[in-house]
Amino acid sequence: MGKSIEFIGEHLFVGNLGKFFVALSLVASLLGVIAYFMASKNETDANALSWKKMARWSFVVHALAVFGIFFTLFYIIHAHYFEY
Repeated sequence: MGKSIEFIGEHLFVGNLGKFFVALSLVASLLGVIAYFMASKNETDANALSWKKMARWSFVVHALAVFGIFFTLFYIIHAHYFEY
């Protein structure tokens, strides 16, 4: 429909990286909630251990993504990228 306009000297990578971290954080948190729910639903099942493992890894990914968001925002503010 419409073309995206890019200006000379724009810093788009850091903004796209921040958007990626936000999306990754959302997906990882939703996956963690679902996996912990499934693990608590049937605790005696051997399948619950795999759900717990997936939930723990998604929590780690979520935490790393939140730190990525923080550092991306810090970089944008520190470098005075006013296009954001």
